[in-house]
Amino acid sequence: MPLVCVCSPKGGVGKTTMAANLAWSLARAGSKVLAIDFDVQNALRLHFGVPLHDGRGFVARSEEQADWSQSILTTGGNIFVMPYGDVTEEQRERFEENLVKDPHFLRRGLDTVLNYPGLVIIADFPPAQAQRLKLCRH
Repeated sequence: MPLVCVCSPKGGVGKTTMAANLAWSLARAGSKVLAIDFDVQNALRLHFGVPLHDGRGFVARSEEQADWSQSILTTGGNIFVMPYGDVTEEQRERFEENLVKDPHFLRRGLDTVLNYPGLVIIADFPPAQAQRLKLCRH
């Protein structure tokens, strides 16, 4: 399972657009693709037709639900998306704290999809997380 993290230390450089275009290109070439949004702006979903009013996502349920795959949305074709979702400031802070302090938090949440044969995962990270977590190297 390839995992591609789209990161940059600076915001506004087109990370989300790059992640969406990469996902679309891989899907058109025949790969099954999961696009995961780790950015509180929750914009990646819009590239795949998930409407503005749809607040579903994995972050709000990440503490109580170890398996984040329940938050994956089917968008048609070979593309699936796991939106960040609508969250409170407190939920966002707890999520980011868990990512930083628990080295296995991300793996536990994604364990089911990490083992899916032939799946390519594209992860869109905001600048703050990419710098602090250094997840793009794993």
